[in-house]
Amino acid sequence: EGEDGSHDESQRVDPIADAEAVKQLVDLGYIDAPPDDARQAVRECTRELQFNLARAYMDGARFGAAAPILEELWNSWPAEHRFGGALIRCLGAMGELDRRAEAIDLFEARTREHAEKARAELERLKPEIDRLLATDADPQNDADALSDPDEDAMAAPAAERDAERFRLRHTVRRLSSLAAPREAHIAWLRLSHSIETGKTEDARRTLDGFSMTGAAHPSLCLSFGAAELRVGRHDRAMTWFHRALEADNENAEARLGLAECAIARRDWAVAIDESLTAIDLSFHLPRAHTLLGRAVWRSGDAAAAERALRVALAQAPGYAPAARTLAAILSRDPDRQDEARKLRARLRGSQQDRVWSRGRERLEYRATTTAEGSDPGDPTGAIVIVSGLPRSGTSMMMQMLAAGGLELVIDDHRSADESNPHGYYEDRRVARLGRDAGWLHEARGKAVKIVAPLIPLIPRTTPAFVIFMDRPMDAVLRSQRAMLERLGRAGSGADHERLATTLSAQARRAKAWAATAPHAASISVDYDDAIADPSDAARRVAAFLRRDLDTPAMAAAVDPSLRRQSA
Repeated sequence: EGEDGSHDESQRVDPIADAEAVKQLVDLGYIDAPPDDARQAVRECTRELQFNLARAYMDGARFGAAAPILEELWNSWPAEHRFGGALIRCLGAMGELDRRAEAIDLFEARTREHAEKARAELERLKPEIDRLLATDADPQNDADALSDPDEDAMAAPAAERDAERFRLRHTVRRLSSLAAPREAHIAWLRLSHSIETGKTEDARRTLDGFSMTGAAHPSLCLSFGAAELRVGRHDRAMTWFHRALEADNENAEARLGLAECAIARRDWAVAIDESLTAIDLSFHLPRAHTLLGRAVWRSGDAAAAERALRVALAQAPGYAPAARTLAAILSRDPDRQDEARKLRARLRGSQQDRVWSRGRERLEYRATTTAEGSDPGDPTGAIVIVSGLPRSGTSMMMQMLAAGGLELVIDDHRSADESNPHGYYEDRRVARLGRDAGWLHEARGKAVKIVAPLIPLIPRTTPAFVIFMDRPMDAVLRSQRAMLERLGRAGSGADHERLATTLSAQARRAKAWAATAPHAASISVDYDDAIADPSDAARRVAAFLRRDLDTPAMAAAVDPSLRRQSA
């Protein structure tokens, strides 16, 4: 997007995330089918590219841009817990604490569900695993291979066994990872959430539930030690940091934890010793130099403290703890008051920048659930896009617009049938939007139907009024199934819940496009409300489009008998 070498956002093609959803759209006739032999490879490749993009956004503190990508990935790949963990970190960084709590609940439910499935699958595979292990351990196999004069005859079965062994090893490794207990990780997520929301007593009760004896991973020990520090229990924090050192005596972070405990106890000598040990282990640690500076200053050596703090600020110029402590030291010297004031002013500026940055990230993320958008300008020069999930009432809205006097972009390549007795109101070029969007300029001043999963493929500079049709997901999926049965097609192989979450994510992504595109505005029309009160729906749409449409004719075009799949 400029300096980082990426394309301008209007030129990016955002692929449809879920292969099952793609098949559903193909069988419903809304998009062209991709090549069967490439579909899974492309899907997995796209998944990893999207995850890498999200991580790059996170590295650049653009959590508002990363979160929607992670949300859609996690909905499409619910067993990939790394997507859920990254999303939870993003939500916490943005201060979206209510949504973070919901994500933690979902993370716990999904990890337990997939752990149970993985354990059951491992049990089912046990005979196959035992058979292969027995084959590997039987020396007679090697003897038979050596005594058989027909080496080619033996080569094929051996290669097949190697391939089977590789496949099974990969499957067992994946299932074992899913089956591994994650209670400690989930407990940590809930604990950190209690701390962030100021529920100190809840956090202490959670911490009391963890054993402070026995084996534990150093990273968990560090996490629990830091949490004990946050809730003011320094002795328990020290125990956790010492446990981390038992596993790794050269763990600099554990040394820093002990330094913080010593400062809390006003034991300056221990704090200095632990900080210096951490610096010996890893010099580029702004926190270590800051803790050293604080401890040295409190022990009476302001000059040495200043040197340590300036090293911290040289390593991390915006590091607030170092800047605050150095400003406090400078303010004690009458001749350096001006220097202290300037340092505090820079600190306030950087803090304000962080506040503004966090606010921007929250707004960017919330754009995925809002649809306010911008002004498309002259209504006659903008495209009217009717969108929504397939079977959400898009054809009905196109019929209303036609009755109201708006010109449509349609080619009637799909004739009216039992699923849509009044017609589909489509243009075949929409199905190829990912390959060719150049024709959209012909639709200015007219209305075109583009289903929600394809909306992100529209160039972002396109001036557009977007009408989103909303309908309960269960009703949408029932209507889709009924249409597929009439067409004699299978549709997606995904279960109801997974397909619902995938389609919901695609609908949110479509609304995010309309909310953030510079020349787009949007409105949502509830399908059931439009059938119940078509006159009100017609007036709302006409006012939104700023067009002198025939609203009585629009209302009269609504045929309530088409509502076969109720909520």
